[in-house]
Amino acid sequence: FLQLQNNQLSGIIPEEICNAGAIPNVSNNNLCPPYPDCISQSHIDSQDISECNQCSESIGDLNYDGIVNVVDIILIVNCIISNNRCEICYDLTGDSIINVMDIIALINIILDNNRISKF
Repeated sequence: FLQLQNNQLSGIIPEEICNAGAIPNVSNNNLCPPYPDCISQSHIDSQDISECNQCSESIGDLNYDGIVNVVDIILIVNCIISNNRCEICYDLTGDSIINVMDIIALINIILDNNRISKF
């Protein structure tokens, strides 16, 4: 067991924690979602996420650089093909599924921003 509860830890838990060979308990901290699949809900318990980053003010700006561009497309594609849990900000269609439709929505955002016709 890896007991990390009640320590006011903050930030995001890396997926690599699942390779530690121990069952992590991170309950009652300030850790931000998404949480790795290897951590059960009872070991996440209550988290204060009030300081967690919310989605960028610019819809589609997945890397928070202030520009919606091809880098954001690469991020969403990598998220989909790697089977990692994607941030809710990646769900551009609002259907609770991150898939090719979100890539198309992101491309359309970029095209609209550049005043080019949608395809």
